Amino acid sequence: MSHPLAHFGFENSTLALETRTNQLCLLSEIHRRWLYLDFIVKKKSNGLAEILRRRVYGV
Repeated sequence: MSHPLAHFGFENSTLALETRTNQLCLLSEIHRRWLYLDFIVKKKSNGLAEILRRRVYGV
């Protein structure tokens, strides 16, 4: 099974979730930098979280 982010060019990467800000941080081994993905997290009535991507930007 391929890496879930392979089609974005992030085959070798590390994901981390900053829970306080609901910010998903992607450490790209290819680009040698962190890419930040801002998420809106909405809790659904069944207890699951619906995540909507807002934007991606590099640092």
